[in-house]
Amino acid sequence: MANLSFPKSKKRTRPDDDSDSDTDDELFLTKENWPKFIVVKSADEERPLSKLSPFAVQKGFQAIAGTLKSTKRLRDGSFLVECSRRAQAENLLKTIHFVDRPVHVSVHKTLNSSRGVIRCRELSDMSETEIRDELKTQGVVEVHRVTVKKE
Repeated sequence: MANLSFPKSKKRTRPDDDSDSDTDDELFLTKENWPKFIVVKSADEERPLSKLSPFAVQKGFQAIAGTLKSTKRLRDGSFLVECSRRAQAENLLKTIHFVDRPVHVSVHKTLNSSRGVIRCRELSDMSETEIRDELKTQGVVEVHRVTVKKE
């Protein structure tokens, strides 16, 4: 039996986004585009949100944003909130205290966006920044040109 060795595979990771979260939040708050998924995390590690009663959590979210579409506790003790209206998202993003604890509220980085591919020969002469600027009203924030080499 031959002894085969394979290179160890590396786990793919996303590069950390060092951009300011306030600018990300402002990016989503337009008439057509608003964040539907928001993360509420305790700012004080000694007083995590996971220690709160489920009844207190429900009443806290009810007081801030009304009836939400869904609320889920994440493994790290923070809450993932799904909003059904723009006003709910705006109220949550302004929140600095939840029940009796200081919190950090941010837009979820991946659930509020999607990736797609556009194949259009007419765009071949345009630069990536020009394409992004023209599609910005539709929520496009990044453009990458993909070229395929045929043998």
